[in-house]
Amino acid sequence: MSNIRFQTDYITVNHEQRPLNKIQSIKYSLSKKEIDKFFNLIKDVKLEEGMTGPNQNQGKLNDSVRRSKLYWIPRNKEFYWLYKKIVDLMIDTNKTMWKFEITGVDILMQYTEYDESYRGYYDWHTDIGNTNNSKRKLSASIQLSDINDYEGGDLKFFNKVKANKEIGSMTIFPSYLLHKVEPVTKGKRKCLILWLTGPAFK
Repeated sequence: MSNIRFQTDYITVNHEQRPLNKIQSIKYSLSKKEIDKFFNLIKDVKLEEGMTGPNQNQGKLNDSVRRSKLYWIPRNKEFYWLYKKIVDLMIDTNKTMWKFEITGVDILMQYTEYDESYRGYYDWHTDIGNTNNSKRKLSASIQLSDINDYEGGDLKFFNKVKANKEIGSMTIFPSYLLHKVEPVTKGKRKCLILWLTGPAFK
C-alpha cells in the first residue's frame, strides 16, 4: 500500500512526527570530580586558534566569525571514560528524542575556550556542512566553567533558547540547528563539544 495520500488541494506522505527542532538539556552530565580530572589531563596541552571551514584540517582563521582557542581531544585510553560517558548520554537522548541514525564518532571531541581578552565568540552557524561535516547528526556542548567565572558567552539558538550555564550541564541538539556563542565580556568560558555522526540526512 502506498504511503502517499492524494487530497483535493495537496498531497501528504505518511511520516513519523519527531521533534526535529528540539534542544535537550541534561544537568550534571559531568561531576565536579570528573571535570577536575579532565583539566588535570590537559593542563600541559597547547591550545590552537579556532578555525572555520569544512573540517579541522582545512579550516581558515576568520576572527570576524569566530574567536576562540581549542584543543582536539584524542581518542585514547586517557580519555576513554570521557568519550564513553558523553556518547552514552547522547545516544540515550537520541533514542527518545530525534531517533537519528547514528553510526559513531568520526570527529574528535573539542575543548574550547572563549576569553574576555579577545572577546571570544562564535557568530551564527550550523555544525553541519557539505564535506566531512556532513556526517554530523547530533551536537553536544558541555559546560565546564562555573556560572560565576564569566559574563556573556551565552550559547543561543535560532529560536531564542539559551543553553543551561550550570557547570557540568550538557546541551544536545541536531547539528543543523542555527546557533551562536555570544561574546565573553568578563572571565573565560570553557566547554567541551562533541558530534555524533552517521549517514547523510535523507
